[in-house]
Amino acid sequence: MAGLGLGLSFLNLPKLRPFSSHGRSKISARPEQEQEQEVNQEMSSSALKIVHAGGVVECYYMAMPAASIMKKYPSLILARPQVFRRPWDSLVRSREILTPGEKIYLVPPRTIKKLRKRITKPGQVAGSSIDVSKDGLTSKSFLQPKEVSDSSEKST
Repeated sequence: MAGLGLGLSFLNLPKLRPFSSHGRSKISARPEQEQEQEVNQEMSSSALKIVHAGGVVECYYMAMPAASIMKKYPSLILARPQVFRRPWDSLVRSREILTPGEKIYLVPPRTIKKLRKRITKPGQVAGSSIDVSKDGLTSKSFLQPKEVSDSSEKST
């Protein structure tokens, strides 16, 4: 045993400690880790986040004009997070000032065009005549042309 101990001394390995001491050191370090996570969350919530299409996030800790980001990325459009639900009024204009705490997406123009085609504005009647009835029949298809004109005369 003594020979074995001398053989390991030149490796500069730390002494082995009982499991109980390892457990105590982890418990004492845990509140520090939680505090660091809380500080990181507070700092990240107070930062202006620019999210790229690939998922890369840029953080800015002071207010800045949207025009400066638009100059940096001329082929992309700045949009607010609700762009995927309301693409017609969630775009950021170049004269706006972006403040810390906001999240802004950098979106390709093609994506905005696709979203605007797929999502209609509330209160706007769709331009196409898509039948949304259950059976594919509407109330107009049941009425003959004479009945439509007769019913309009009776109501007046």
